[in-house]
Amino acid sequence: MRHLRNLILMASLGLAACSGQGNPSLSSGDNNFIMQAASGGMSEVALGQMAQRYSSNPAIQQFAAQMEREHSAANEELMALARRKGVLPPTALDPGRVNANRQLSQLSGQSFDQQYMLQQVQDHQLQAALFQQEAQSGGDPELRAFAAKYLPLIQAHGQAAQQILESVSIQVPVPVAPTRRR
Repeated sequence: MRHLRNLILMASLGLAACSGQGNPSLSSGDNNFIMQAASGGMSEVALGQMAQRYSSNPAIQQFAAQMEREHSAANEELMALARRKGVLPPTALDPGRVNANRQLSQLSGQSFDQQYMLQQVQDHQLQAALFQQEAQSGGDPELRAFAAKYLPLIQAHGQAAQQILESVSIQVPVPVAPTRRR
């Protein structure tokens, strides 16, 4: 539980950089959820497009195409829901994500693949915590339902990202100490 709160706190800190406008009739948690979910979703689409161009690993390209496709669909649904709630979510990536994407775009080969997948694992952990919090204790029933609907998908993305990360990570063999014979 403490880990979940820490992840949500880290995600909330990025809200200050998001340029959107909440609705005063929604709770701050619900407004935060919309802003963070929108920002995270936009980032997934942008990163998915980048990885499809920069990676030569077929598994990563397939994963990236899935991220672009599935997060685009979720983003469209979230934008429609935000409009109904009178919330103007951010329309551009926050400066932190822009900087991270810029740094990622300067990498190539295995370095790109490893960093992209590491970022995917971390991003999906943050988003899963955000969606879980909203699904469990959000104030708005429609936002709770949206979060509950997409939480399993985000968790599955995170698990897939972890598996791919493990497959592209450099495995450093651990030296085995010689055994002493008597």
